[in-house]
Amino acid sequence: MFLQVRGNMFLEDDRWLMMTDLRFNLNSQPTYGLSTDASYMYHTVIGEDGEVSDDLVKGPPENEMMGFDHFRFYQTALRRHADTRFFYGVGYHLDIMSNIDDKQLDLDADPPRLTYHYQYQTGKDMPLEGYTQSGVSLNASLDSRDNVANPYDGRLVFASLRLNPEFLGSTEGASQLWLEYRDYFNLNPKDPEI
Repeated sequence: MFLQVRGNMFLEDDRWLMMTDLRFNLNSQPTYGLSTDASYMYHTVIGEDGEVSDDLVKGPPENEMMGFDHFRFYQTALRRHADTRFFYGVGYHLDIMSNIDDKQLDLDADPPRLTYHYQYQTGKDMPLEGYTQSGVSLNASLDSRDNVANPYDGRLVFASLRLNPEFLGSTEGASQLWLEYRDYFNLNPKDPEI
């Protein structure tokens, strides 16, 4: 089940761009490991067939099923600079992951069936059942597309620096840098709709 409302809205004379992303999802999906820390790779204890292994030649399990609820609210306001296509502004971003069901985790088994999620969360002393990321962002965008909804020409450059401090409700402080570049061009200039 999911509810999703996403959209960009230009206000009068395109002076302001409002970007909204609101979602609520009840998820059940496979995960493929967390973190870039190699030490977590050496603790693989369960494969798709239930075999206990830490053999990196065979590789990690293909997936580990997890269930979780995800609520997201992002709101960003960007102001247009003079008569250019350059926009800059601030935003607020909230992600809440809750009701995490680590389906393959079995601490009572012999040997225990540990998962990537369990190992990462306990290794970082973070909660297993849910976490929150809450923060503000600084954003900039340069948009020269001929049409926002269906572009045939132009480019979009977007940069966002997000700061997620604990005092705004994040489970752990973190930061993110998001860079996006899109270039639009016609393969058939005589008939751009092809």
